[in-house]
Amino acid sequence: GASGLGKSALMANYFKSFKISNPNYFVIEHYIGGAGALSSDFYEMLKRVMKEIKEKFNLTDELPSEPQSIIEEFALWLNRVTKPTLIIFDGYNQLEEEMREKLFYYLPKNMDLVKLIITSIEDTYTITYKEMIEPLNYANKKKFVTDYFDIYGKNVSSAILEKIASHQQTNNTLFLKTIMDEIRLI
Repeated sequence: GASGLGKSALMANYFKSFKISNPNYFVIEHYIGGAGALSSDFYEMLKRVMKEIKEKFNLTDELPSEPQSIIEEFALWLNRVTKPTLIIFDGYNQLEEEMREKLFYYLPKNMDLVKLIITSIEDTYTITYKEMIEPLNYANKKKFVTDYFDIYGKNVSSAILEKIASHQQTNNTLFLKTIMDEIRLI
């Protein structure tokens, strides 16, 4: 989906509740481009996943430190999990362009216990199952705005609600949320 539609918020909120209702799953979340200087480094991202696998499954193997070793051993580390595992790479398009496809060459063909979830603004990856996030439609925008203001015990006039819901820029959820925050504070 396009930038600003709420992919990161969707992932964070969904997997927060998923972890509570599915304690038998091990969930590794990595938000690219927003969680520190190294969050957009391809090799550090993979190494972080391997480190979490090492800690969760009490593995004694040393983590690789050289970039080529990291990518080559990543599949081996995925095969060491012993319970259902979800790995989320949010904002995958923010990695260096030459690195984005590299991961898919090194993934194991059979990942029985591991599922990889990637969010991106691009639709160019060789992934079996894809789901597009679309902008809110007019009716959903009106409901979203009304529900949001209800949380704060406020409401907006039907004229303002109409302007907000019909404006093209409010198709972008981030823009819509920003507008609502500004109106709420008035």
